[in-house]
Amino acid sequence: MNRSRLKIEPKYAPLARAPLMSGLEALGSVLPLLRDSARNSGALLRHLFKSPGQSQSIKVWAPLDLRLQQSLFHSNVPTFILSNDQRFLDWNVAFDLIFGGSDSLAQVRRGGKVQNWYAKLDNYRRVPKRSEQLYGEAILPITDRERVTFLSAKYGRMVFTRIMSPVVDRSSGRIIGWTVVLNINSVNRRQEFFSDLYAAIAKETQMIRHAAGVDGVLGRFPGRQSLNYQVCEQFPGPGRILEIACGTGAITSMLAVDGHKVVAMDDDVHQLRIARERCRHTGHVRFVRSSVARVGKLPTGKFDGVVLNVLLSGTRDLFDGLPQIHRSMVDGGTLVLIMRTDRGTIDALFDAVKVSLELQGRFENLKHQFSQVANYQSILGVQNGIGEEPSEALVIEKLQNCGFAVDGVDRDADDGQTIVIKARK
Repeated sequence: MNRSRLKIEPKYAPLARAPLMSGLEALGSVLPLLRDSARNSGALLRHLFKSPGQSQSIKVWAPLDLRLQQSLFHSNVPTFILSNDQRFLDWNVAFDLIFGGSDSLAQVRRGGKVQNWYAKLDNYRRVPKRSEQLYGEAILPITDRERVTFLSAKYGRMVFTRIMSPVVDRSSGRIIGWTVVLNINSVNRRQEFFSDLYAAIAKETQMIRHAAGVDGVLGRFPGRQSLNYQVCEQFPGPGRILEIACGTGAITSMLAVDGHKVVAMDDDVHQLRIARERCRHTGHVRFVRSSVARVGKLPTGKFDGVVLNVLLSGTRDLFDGLPQIHRSMVDGGTLVLIMRTDRGTIDALFDAVKVSLELQGRFENLKHQFSQVANYQSILGVQNGIGEEPSEALVIEKLQNCGFAVDGVDRDADDGQTIVIKARK
C-alpha cells in the first residue's frame, strides 16, 4: 500500500478531525436523527426513498435546543420523548431496562403511539382520559403529574410519578414535543433493580466515551487512514452508496465529499451523533440506526455500491444479511467488505496503534482516550468472537454463493490486522 497517500488530500481536509461535543450537546444533536428513526429499519428505508411528492415527517425541535440539552435523558430517571402527536421518538436506558424486558414494548416502536405503552400499565384504566386529548388543546399545563404503576416480571410492582413537560417552539410559541419523566417512587425488588440500572448506565457511559475518543485515536493511525482512502477509491464516480456500520462517519464523510449519495447505518447512537455532526456540511447523507444483524428489507436495485464493516460486529451476523444486500445493489455494483483477519485480535491492532502514536509523540496526550477506546473494542471483540470462525475463506464462499464475484483481497490493511474484500454483483 502506498504510504505516501497518508497526507490528507485538500478535499478531505475539513473532515480530518471529527468534532467532539459534550454529553449535553450530544442529546440535542442526536434528536433529529432519532426523529427519523424506527426499530424497523426496513420501514425507515422505505420512508427515505419515497417519492418527493409524499409528505415528510415533522421537525420536532432544533438540533441544539438548550432545554433538551439540560434534560435528564441520560440519567437514572426513566425518561422518554414524544412528538406533538403523542408518538415515541426515543427513550433512555432506564426506561428500556424497566419496560424492554417484558412484552410492554412489543407494540411500541420509535414512531409508534404512546397509547400502546399505556395499555401495558397496571393502572391504565385510571389514567385520566385527558392524556389522549393533550394534543390540540388551547391551554396546556407546564407539567402533568400522574401516578403510574407497572408490574414488572423481574422487579415486581413499580410506582412512578409521571411529569410531562412540553417543548415549545420559541418563535411561534407552539408545543412541538414532550419530555416525559417517570420519577421512581417505589420498587419491590429495589436492590436488584438499582444494581441492574447502574450497570446499564455504566455500559452506556462507556459507549459515549468510546464514541468521543475513537477518532482521536484511530484517526491518527496511518494504517486506518490508508484503509479509509482505499475503501473510497473503490467507488470512482458519484453514485448511491449504502454504508453498514459507519461508526463515527470517517468513510461516510469522504464518500459524501466525493459526490456520492450515502445512506449510513449503525446501531451505536453515540457514534451516529458524531457522524451526523461530521457530515452536516457535506449533504447527500442520511443516517439510519440499525445493525448488520437487523439490516431489514432494503430497496431492490438501489445502490451502486455497499461498504460493509464487520470489524467489531464479527462475521457471524453477516450471513443473514448478504442476500438482502445483494438484491439492493444494481448490476455491476461494488461491495467492499471490511473484516478482521482469521487470527487477528483487537489487542494486536491496538498494540500497533500504540507504537504508531508513540513514534508520533502523541501517545502521552492520548493515553486516556486510547485506554477507553482499546478496552471498549476489546470487550466487543471477545463478545463477538473476532478472529474466530467463520474464516476469510468461508466469507468468500458465502459471497460467491449469494452471487458476488470476488475481485480481490487485501490482507495488509490496518498494518496487517484487517482484510478488505472487494466484490461485484
